[in-house]
Amino acid sequence: MTTPGETGTLASALASLAEVEFRMGDWQAAYASAVESVRLAQVTGSGEGAMHGLSRLALVEAGMGREEACRRHGEQALAMAARHADDQCMVLTRGALGLLELGLGHLDTCITWLERLGEGTSCAAIWTTDLAEALIRRGDDDRAAETLDALTTGSAETLAFPIRRARERCRGLMASDEEFESHFVRALDCGLHVDEPFERARTELCFGQRLRRAGRGAAAEEHLRAALVTFERLGAGPWISMARGELEMDGIPLGGAHLALAPPLDPPPGEVEALPEASASSARGSS
Repeated sequence: MTTPGETGTLASALASLAEVEFRMGDWQAAYASAVESVRLAQVTGSGEGAMHGLSRLALVEAGMGREEACRRHGEQALAMAARHADDQCMVLTRGALGLLELGLGHLDTCITWLERLGEGTSCAAIWTTDLAEALIRRGDDDRAAETLDALTTGSAETLAFPIRRARERCRGLMASDEEFESHFVRALDCGLHVDEPFERARTELCFGQRLRRAGRGAAAEEHLRAALVTFERLGAGPWISMARGELEMDGIPLGGAHLALAPPLDPPPGEVEALPEASASSARGSS
């Protein structure tokens, strides 16, 4: 028989699994793992388990563009993280809320969330690159450059590959027409590193946008279509709209073929609606 302590540990393990599944591109599995994490935490009254589950649930919902659910679960996770003094969970959740707003094009709100990241935590750097991207999209290249430069005081090789990729992506957006391409080539070359589909698609999207701005429509279409296919497979709603918008601005016809590639990512509404009460119960159990 599983003890409450073991069930609480399993809840935290499922939350970690959800984050891995999200980054590896299986968002359906990530959503299911995060939901189950919260439910197990509810069973045991584990506030810490609920905190981790809700933060990862907010992350998946951010990518999908589920505005109301992401904000609700994110705020709950932040409240729990404050009670548990868990800086790393605080950073991850604020990053998720920033990602939601970045995808929706709410740049000021995104920047507000991401400027509140704590320094010195291991997961802050990847969200710092999202802050830089939001600043670039708002037209504040100088602050974006300062943000990127602050990521490391040593060589680029001291940064993990996902951070290096995101930094090159941002620098590509800011670079001149003569120099931007090399940044994106480096960002897309994962070498021996594990590729993260969502981050690769974001890089393809930015590359396509920059090529289009440089008047290279045919090359832009290739990267924008690659981004669109991945976003639709993942169910990344706001990012689908962004990629489609870029293609439509060039008058490129978009049929329904891409949509057929997307799996049915919508979860049963009752599962989502049950979580706020469940997490509140978990929070009371932890106090």
